[in-house]
Order: sequence, then C-alpha cells, then structure tokens
Amino acid sequence: CVSAIFDINGAKGPNKIGQDVRTLNSLMGYKRFTAQKMSYDDCMKQKDKLGINECCPTCDANGGDYYAGAVKACADIGLHLPSFQTLANLAGAIYGRTDIGTYTIIMKNGFSNALGTFPDCHAYPWGEARLAKSEVICVDGNIPTDADTPIPGGSTGIQNDNFWSSTEVSARKALYRSIFSAYSSWDEELRNIGIVPLCVGD
Repeated sequence: CVSAIFDINGAKGPNKIGQDVRTLNSLMGYKRFTAQKMSYDDCMKQKDKLGINECCPTCDANGGDYYAGAVKACADIGLHLPSFQTLANLAGAIYGRTDIGTYTIIMKNGFSNALGTFPDCHAYPWGEARLAKSEVICVDGNIPTDADTPIPGGSTGIQNDNFWSSTEVSARKALYRSIFSAYSSWDEELRNIGIVPLCVGD
C-alpha cells in the first residue's frame, strides 16, 4: 500500500493541493462542501469540460442538479469526486476493516430507527435490488466515531453524511455512499437531492 503527497514543480508556488501539489491514495487536502447545485443550462454549457455524461432535464423544477453542482465544486479547486470504490475504501479505513468491497454494507447489530430495532443487522430491509449486489457485514459494539478516527486535513472529519461518488447512473440519478457511526451503506439517488460533495485528489 502506497500513499504519497508530492509537489510537481518543487519549491516554486503556488504549493496548493489540486494545482501543483498532487496526492496518491491520500486524504491530505480533501475538501468537504455543503450541498451544491447547478442549473440544467449551466450543466449543458460545462458538462464536457467537467466530464459529466448527462445533465438532468427535470432537476431545475425540483430544486436543481446537486450531482452536477458537486462535480463543479470539486473541479473548481482542482479536485474531483471520489470513485464509488474509493468511498468504500474510506468507509473500511474509518471502521478499521479491510473486507469492505464496493457494494458492502456494514451495520451495527442492534441498530434502531423508524423501521424498528434489528438485533441481527441482516434483518434490516435494505431492499432486494441493493441486497442482490451487496455483502452485509454485521458488527457488535460501537463503530468508531469522528472523535475516535480524526482525519488529517479537516477538523470536522468525514463521517455522518451521504457522499456523492463519481458514478452517474443516468441523467436523473447517481451513486452515493452513506458513512455514519452506526452503518455505512450505498444506493442510487435522484440528482435533485442535496447530497454532500467530498472532493479528493488523484
């Protein structure tokens, strides 16, 4: 496993992540934004430059395209959205697990929400479509929180939110991963939902 931070032009400026400072498998210099949105017209004008496959024709009427806004927020500072696999790797690192794959769901036994309490997390109703692709890992005890696993480069940590991946499903949907202190799961979501951009380097 190799992690590196390097400056492509030595001591010469500007010495900034995303410009002349590059990273490889490192969270150094990541940036977490609040939800950002973009209009359909702006997306169409910039999609090729930003690497967006399709713009959402129905999102303006429903609050805006937050996926396209996330892509732009990252591109504006020389970073990019994490791949779906990178988000899975990040969840694994936070929870101290090396066995979390792209579609793995990890959950604390005894998890409770409006759907009930689940002493065995395998009983949680994730839905057939998600479970068909997923491996579910149940854990006992507490999954680490931000306070237990501080992340270099930011004071708020990464956990406790939903994060867009770089994977578009269609003009209306994209994949995201949830990273919370009691579970980490994934799903596809409508692009007019205000999910958080987590921008990373190379």
